[in-house]
Amino acid sequence: MRLYELTQDYRELFDTFDDADDLTDDQIEAYLDTIEAIEGNFEIKAENIACFIKELTADSKMLETEINSLEARKTVKDNLIKRLKTMLIANMTAIGKRKIDRPRAKLLLQQNPESVDISKPYEKTFIAWAQSHDHDDLLSYKAPTIAKTAVKQAIKDGAELPPYVKIVRTTKIIIK
Repeated sequence: MRLYELTQDYRELFDTFDDADDLTDDQIEAYLDTIEAIEGNFEIKAENIACFIKELTADSKMLETEINSLEARKTVKDNLIKRLKTMLIANMTAIGKRKIDRPRAKLLLQQNPESVDISKPYEKTFIAWAQSHDHDDLLSYKAPTIAKTAVKQAIKDGAELPPYVKIVRTTKIIIK
């Protein structure tokens, strides 16, 4: 029997008990035995689901660890690629070699299109300069996001907000 079916049986049993005013002792005992059986089955099903959730949680954490490990390995490889390309460019430029054509690889030095370079330490300085000199057209802004903590505080402080904004309390399950 599925968990939701046990829940439905449990509710139906309570509904029938509410309707019965003149139950005999035998009927009450049978009723209590039925509740005990349903409750036992329900707890076993719930326990099995909880164990499955624990297993999935462990798998998820293991996958997260593996993802982090693979991302770190990828970063190392990407950095090595960058260093090797920089080394090849520098050495080919130093000897005046713009093209190498070999059976397993072809190398060609080519000029990239022009791009802007603003060193990291000067990015904030440039932003301040652009804002103070009315050059917002040189900046890009991100779309706004909702500050939910501030919205929650505003509701608690009695601010008038649209009716679709409300504070909710959800339920979580703790499995140990």
